[in-house]
Amino acid sequence: MGEKQVLKKRLIGYAVAIVSLVLNYFVFFYLAKFFGSTIPEFIALALTVALFTHELCHMIAYELMGIPSLMVFLVIIGGAGPIPDDRILEKVKRLGWEPESAVILAGVCGNFLVIIGTYLLWFLGYATWDTFLRIMNLNAVLILWNLFPIGKFDGGQFAKRLFDSISENRDTKYEVAIMAFFVVTLMAVLFISGKYDPLNLIFMAWGLHYWANHDDPSACYDSRAIPESRQKYWATFYLLMISMSAIMVAISPQWLKNP
Repeated sequence: MGEKQVLKKRLIGYAVAIVSLVLNYFVFFYLAKFFGSTIPEFIALALTVALFTHELCHMIAYELMGIPSLMVFLVIIGGAGPIPDDRILEKVKRLGWEPESAVILAGVCGNFLVIIGTYLLWFLGYATWDTFLRIMNLNAVLILWNLFPIGKFDGGQFAKRLFDSISENRDTKYEVAIMAFFVVTLMAVLFISGKYDPLNLIFMAWGLHYWANHDDPSACYDSRAIPESRQKYWATFYLLMISMSAIMVAISPQWLKNP
């Protein structure tokens, strides 16, 4: 694909992303009004910003890998991926699982940036404390659910690459270690806030067990696998993000509630 064709597809993709993002805002707004929210503008804007930043960070991560990419937004969900072209897609296939993991986890890093940005707005006097807590709760919920190691969620895609990279004799050790750390997090959440959601425990345990037992036994020898020397760092990074999100969800008021 020539540079002009790439530029043309980029421009079309950006236009589609902008239009679909605006449409999402209005869908969120009218859904909020339909369900009786007294703050539909806030809900629509908060969801739109969270969704946009999440997918933008996926796209930026792709671009940093030298892969031209696009975004599109559907109702409630969005997506970012390479420009559909055989040569670009072939380049994606050659990516190692470590850079792929960086792309996968970049989205939730974007949601953390939204939380930090809103905190700075509160610190500078441009947002209320209640607004900050609601934004934190919304983005923490999105982070938590995205990181559960299930199916096509970001967490599921990351867990697949991690456990494929880990040798078979070490899969169970990683499964147990990650789960034990997450249980400690939930105990801390219960102690701090008195809140306990059994679904968090169920989804985490089921997802980790699934990937630890349904990975490719020979994949750890693949040249694309995450090097053994860095597997624990990626697992720790993942754990820190999902644990922080669980704690933030517990200590903040539900973002959907009317003031």
